[in-house]
Amino acid sequence: MATTNRTIGGLEIHAPAAPGHGVVLTPPALEFVADLARRFGGRVAELLARRRERQARFDAGERPHFLSETAAIREGSWTVAPLPTDLLDRRVEITGPVDRKMIINALNSGANVFMADFEDSNAPTWDNVVEGQLNLSDAVDGSIRYVQPGSGKVYTLGPRGGHADGLSAGADKLREVGDGHDGTWVAHPGLVALAREVFDAHMTTPNQIHVKREDVHVTAQDLLRVPQGTRTEAGLRHNVRVGVQYLESWLRGSGCVPLYDLMEDAATAENSRTQVWQWIHHRATLDDGRPLTVERFRSRGRFVHGASGADGYTPPTRDIEGPPHEEPGARVLGRVGRLGPGRDGLVHLRAGDGARPAGAASPLRHPRHA
Repeated sequence: MATTNRTIGGLEIHAPAAPGHGVVLTPPALEFVADLARRFGGRVAELLARRRERQARFDAGERPHFLSETAAIREGSWTVAPLPTDLLDRRVEITGPVDRKMIINALNSGANVFMADFEDSNAPTWDNVVEGQLNLSDAVDGSIRYVQPGSGKVYTLGPRGGHADGLSAGADKLREVGDGHDGTWVAHPGLVALAREVFDAHMTTPNQIHVKREDVHVTAQDLLRVPQGTRTEAGLRHNVRVGVQYLESWLRGSGCVPLYDLMEDAATAENSRTQVWQWIHHRATLDDGRPLTVERFRSRGRFVHGASGADGYTPPTRDIEGPPHEEPGARVLGRVGRLGPGRDGLVHLRAGDGARPAGAASPLRHPRHA
């Protein structure tokens, strides 16, 4: 579908005008977005500049600390406002992207709450974001329906019993309820019953807001303490494999990816990349006693670029909406080798960057900033 440029509600849109999108992209809604840009764009730029200044101070040796001007809040006696009735009991909350099948399965899963995730588990292509809003609208009015391509299986809202599918997550849930959590997240409908069993057995009240955990005292030094543990070659390989395989899926428009028996989102890819960058930046040693350097990291690229063997991986050669591009393994290698977390120019995998070919403009922008 050819991209068309059009102006609606004070915004210039560079994206195909697909059927149904007008239900979401109404002139009042787009004017609201334009108004946000006019009112807060300058403030956002100011805060980003302050972030760069603060990073420069950290680079020069200043240590992060709790702000003195917020001491009264930390030391005062206060509580949050009462919760709405519908959110008092959130013992099992399922989360995931906003495609139609996920929404239907989540709402049929038996979980107390569905958190519709437009961010980390949703690759923010134009269609994913706009159609996600349409899907939620259909879910709210009860008309949502999905037909599985190939099999023709029809998914609709209705009663459905949860079941445990053999994934061993019970120990984590037991720790969470024992630590005073009000509930737990799951990313698969098959874990709802298992999570509910643990919380029902150990949390007889709707929530644990009354558990204040006044036994826990956290200082700035606690938060700055470097974790102790062994850095391994296997851990390095796993970080790279996860980062590359997730990025490949994200570029195809899928932001919720099962990898190595876990359901991963963009935060995992960022964590994998950032951890390796930290090891390289600080010349951390692996379990063989040798430091991890850029050269050593790049030498591990054989299992990123599709070589044979247990680590073999064959990347795609095309972007989801564009021409042939630098393959994902090379992108991860380049970013880890050159850039640190939080720097200008670093492409974070999050909603707002969009899964677009390199150099492509955002499909939605205010004309004044074009």
